[in-house]
This record gives sequence, structure tokens and C-alpha cells, in this order.
Amino acid sequence: AWAIGKRGQTYSGLDRYQEALTDFNRALELDEEMAWVISSRGQVFVWMGEYEQGLADFDKAIELDDEQVKAIFARGEIYLFLEIYDKALIDFNRVITMDDQDSWAVSRRSLINRRLGRYNEALVDIQEALKIEEDGYHTSWYLYCRGLLGLANNQYGAASKDFNRAIGLASFK
Repeated sequence: AWAIGKRGQTYSGLDRYQEALTDFNRALELDEEMAWVISSRGQVFVWMGEYEQGLADFDKAIELDDEQVKAIFARGEIYLFLEIYDKALIDFNRVITMDDQDSWAVSRRSLINRRLGRYNEALVDIQEALKIEEDGYHTSWYLYCRGLLGLANNQYGAASKDFNRAIGLASFK
């Protein structure tokens, strides 16, 4: 079951979703309690635009193993996409509680707060994300987000600095 599940993950990484689903389903026939396989299948459903099936799989994976951080995060992403902000916040807060160094979860919470007009809370979160990941992979994105918050608060000088730094960090080809 493990090997079939891992092959399914390989297929999903190659964007061969139908083959991935076949393997995930077969692995689950052999061992229906494999939360990571259910979560992986849920992610494939999301990539295929099947959000309800993705949500159902993430719920099931979390029910089987409440430490499935990837499933919790992914479920939060679906709720964010569907604009179900209260549930998305619950999931992102849970991820942050489990790993307070997850800058991406902190930034997603910031995004929700920005969309809800809670700019001060959004700013606190995006600054925390920047603190966690100084000059990392997502830094230019976090600076861009902070720049948007500066614009929303009429802090044009600070916003301009953030946008300029974000542009400087971004790699263009």
C-alpha cells in the first residue's frame, strides 16, 4: 500500500492525475486508514478543480490523524478560495499552533484579515511572516503584501519602499 501510495504521489507530481487517483484508490483498498494517502488524493482533487471531493478527503485524513498539517493547511486554502474565512482562519490558526515557524500559514491569515478589512491584524501577521522568513523564498511576496497594507492605510512612503524591495528581490527572466 505504501509503495502504491508513493507511486501515486509521483504521478501527481508529474501532473498525471488519473494515474495518481488510481494508485491512491488502490492503496486505500489495501489500507483504508492511510491518512497521508487520503490527503494526497485530496490535493489531486483540488488540482483537478474538484474542491468538494478535496475537502471530504482532507476532513477524513484529519479525522484519522489530527496531526496531518498538510491536510489542515490545504483545507484552509480551499476555504480561503471559497471565501469561507471563518473556517480558513480556524485551519491556519491550527497550523500556526502546530508550527509557529510556518510563515506561509501566517501570511495566509494576514491575507484573510486584509480581505476582512482588519488591516492592523493583517500587518502584524505579515510582519511576523517576514520575521520568520528573512530573505527567504517568499520574502518578496510578503513585502508586496505589506505594501498593499501600506496603501490601504495611506502610508505611501512605506508602501513604495516595500514594493521597491519586493521588485529587487524578485527574479525576472
